[in-house]
Amino acid sequence: MAFSRAYGPAPHRTIIDLLAEIPAVDAQNRLMRIGDKEIAMSLLFMADGEQDRIVNLLGRGKGTRVRDELTRQRHSRIADTTYETAVRTVIRALQGGRTEAPRTYYRPTRSRTR
Repeated sequence: MAFSRAYGPAPHRTIIDLLAEIPAVDAQNRLMRIGDKEIAMSLLFMADGEQDRIVNLLGRGKGTRVRDELTRQRHSRIADTTYETAVRTVIRALQGGRTEAPRTYYRPTRSRTR
């Protein structure tokens, strides 16, 4: 994965740091423009408390959709490049950049739990 410790902080740590730097209203506005799948994917490696903090910024409807998507993604294999694209989308949005493209796509497959 391109986001290794040799290249800096973990991407989910970057998201948490960015959220700490901007007002809650701005964070909410920026997060609301991002797709549910991208937000959920960026939460995959966060602690439960950190996930809750971010999901609570989203409001009831979007928060529920993101939690549902997160549950689905935890049981899927997601390519590193797909994860990286989603995280970069969230980071770019929190930095005030555009969120239009690229959108992530992953094909849910059975997890390898055998």
